[in-house]
Amino acid sequence: MLANFATSIHQGTTRARVASVLASIAIVTVLAAPVAQGQATYTADRTNGFSVFGGFSKLNTDYGQTDNGYFFGGDFTHSIRYRRILPSLEARYTGSTGPVITESSFMGGLKIETKIHKFHPYGDLLIGYGKINYVQFKQSDNSIAYGGGIGVDYNLTTSFALKVDAQEEFWKLGQATNALTPQMVSVGILYRLPTSFRRQK
Repeated sequence: MLANFATSIHQGTTRARVASVLASIAIVTVLAAPVAQGQATYTADRTNGFSVFGGFSKLNTDYGQTDNGYFFGGDFTHSIRYRRILPSLEARYTGSTGPVITESSFMGGLKIETKIHKFHPYGDLLIGYGKINYVQFKQSDNSIAYGGGIGVDYNLTTSFALKVDAQEEFWKLGQATNALTPQMVSVGILYRLPTSFRRQK
């Protein structure tokens, strides 16, 4: 019966490629953001250091159901002098809950963000590991996963920000014809760890 479940997985290769292209466009757009913004934002904002984040997701499993989920992770950010570009190394874990299947992934990669006053729009490209559990059959499958997305952090204070995020992943399961493209929209909180690294005016 597991084979019957496997044959119902959608063929999402094209959609996943489109998602990766959109993420790439988002990163290029951020890289092209105007440099001529007020310098005052640099004084208050830390531009080097670590941040952690977490929250809740609505996840389209690409397996015929939409589940509640969660995510958490962290970034290490390093500013590029004289530019309004903040590259980060990001790692994130995403999980879902459901009566038929659950999906989880652990991914890492490059995130590029910029600053527009209190807003920090960003794009990311990630690669990692994805796992699907067939709850009723107590079996699972796994895949190398890659994907990307876009989002924005809105500064609530100098340490805390509201995060709104959309991601799409591409998984290739055990059989060559089977592909999954989970999509998730997430809301959470980002916390910037205290650090002495700051860009001066």
